[in-house]
Amino acid sequence: MGFFKTLVEAFKSDSEATPATSSSVDSSAPSAVTPVRYVTLRRGTGAVSAVGERHYAKTLRRAWKLIPDHDHVVVALVPEPHNLYDRNAVRMDILVNGEAFTAGYLPNEDAVEYARALRPLEAQGVIGTGDGKIRVDDSGNFQVYARLSEDPKFLVPPVIDDPQGQFIDGLFDLTVTGE
Repeated sequence: MGFFKTLVEAFKSDSEATPATSSSVDSSAPSAVTPVRYVTLRRGTGAVSAVGERHYAKTLRRAWKLIPDHDHVVVALVPEPHNLYDRNAVRMDILVNGEAFTAGYLPNEDAVEYARALRPLEAQGVIGTGDGKIRVDDSGNFQVYARLSEDPKFLVPPVIDDPQGQFIDGLFDLTVTGE
């Protein structure tokens, strides 16, 4: 009976955990993702660069090997309102074969406006994705870019009312099993 009680307690502590921050996770492992809905964000002509890629170099090397076309990767923008260092933090992940690899964060000056635009999605359990690019320079340093609307107010597609429920343009479901 002691084993069962230990297992239940471990499950309770895992399910009550607060959202992970870069300082509390193994950055070499892909993010554990539960069933999530994604919406394609509006693309822009510019590129929003991630910062802090050097902290995720091990993770990015793993993702790099899995990506067939480095000019066309799917990036996910994940607001982190419970981030210990910045409540406006927006994490940038690269999605590859059903796994999310943390690439870095949006710069502080961009994160405030993008977080404001992304929070309503997050409240519905929806993550915004977009087209991105990953590069590595001669020194082995990674750069990750997302091609997003330069004006965050126009980032999220409009909501369409439907008799069967609410749908967001570009919405699709994805389940990652962790296998």
